[in-house]
Amino acid sequence: APTLPVTQLTGAGAEFRDGFQESIGEGENIQVYTLYAATAAQVLLDAIARSDGTREDIITQVFATDLTDLATGDMAFDENGDPADGTEQLFKADGAQAKWVWEKSLTATE
Repeated sequence: APTLPVTQLTGAGAEFRDGFQESIGEGENIQVYTLYAATAAQVLLDAIARSDGTREDIITQVFATDLTDLATGDMAFDENGDPADGTEQLFKADGAQAKWVWEKSLTATE
């Protein structure tokens, strides 16, 4: 999977998760892609702030993103527009518990 479980976030990601959890209530689960949507919003808002206001420059600024401490950690993009330090998450099926259990993060070279 491309997303780290929300329970594994550290630093600013953990702070964002905890604050978001407080705002939605303890009985509600944070869905895994929620924090990635928050990161996308953080990237876009930063790009807009650095742009000259045109759509073209906003897109240019998105590709020039190099941010730290976002909801899911650091974010920059490579020449293809992919996350520069993208990872995949390894999960193992646990039949006894009938759920997927996160094992570890893997980089593209592993």
